[in-house]
Amino acid sequence: MKSGLIFLSVVMALVLSLLGSPVEATGKPSEVYRQFLVRLYWAKSCRDFSPYLIEVTRDHLESISGQEAYDQLVRFKQGYVAKFRVTNEVVMDDHAFINGEGIGLDQGRRIKAHVKVTMQKENGFWKVKYTTWTGVIYGRDK
Repeated sequence: MKSGLIFLSVVMALVLSLLGSPVEATGKPSEVYRQFLVRLYWAKSCRDFSPYLIEVTRDHLESISGQEAYDQLVRFKQGYVAKFRVTNEVVMDDHAFINGEGIGLDQGRRIKAHVKVTMQKENGFWKVKYTTWTGVIYGRDK
């Protein structure tokens, strides 16, 4: 039993080191967005990914609790996109606009997602300002 706990501790330490910290969220905006997606995927609370968001959103998420915080976590998780791939990235001063593709989940079905992300530079680091994805479920009954 003790060796299992040690193994689990080592694995968790590895995962956390691979995730990096928000302070290390430098480089291309799309790289920071990918780090955000990893944090969002593993998030158990909004505080797990809020450091990647712009200040006004981050402050709001960190000020709420209880059911409201849980509802926001669920809302953000619905925006998660797997296998994200950049198709276009434009940086203009302190803003970046990213278009990409990935796999979204809608009504329990995996669908091809077209992703749009707006990033903003705050204190020298790229932060997620806005993100959305769209997709179509084919074969849906009308």
